[in-house]
Amino acid sequence: MIGAIGAKATKPSTIFNPVSYSAMINATAKSLSVGKEDSLLSFARFGWTLSRSMAGSGLNCTVPIADMSVQWDRERALAYFGHLQNGSTAQLGELCTKDGMRK
Repeated sequence: MIGAIGAKATKPSTIFNPVSYSAMINATAKSLSVGKEDSLLSFARFGWTLSRSMAGSGLNCTVPIADMSVQWDRERALAYFGHLQNGSTAQLGELCTKDGMRK
């Protein structure tokens, strides 16, 4: 969801259309915290950075699960969260999958 917000925030049709920009800000504010001092430029910068991190070499992961009934794979999930906490996401390796299942 956040990646989709970032992609929409960088579209010229959003940035340069006050109605579209306002609608997106209001919708986003329900899910994200936006400071009073945030401007169009800072929000566009956020969207640009976020959309870039979700493409190319950025990681797009889901918490490791054991099966399709969405039971977390405890061992893999703890390792996953450990990497997030320690800032060692470059070492996620096979813990990083789009659906959470083992590769």
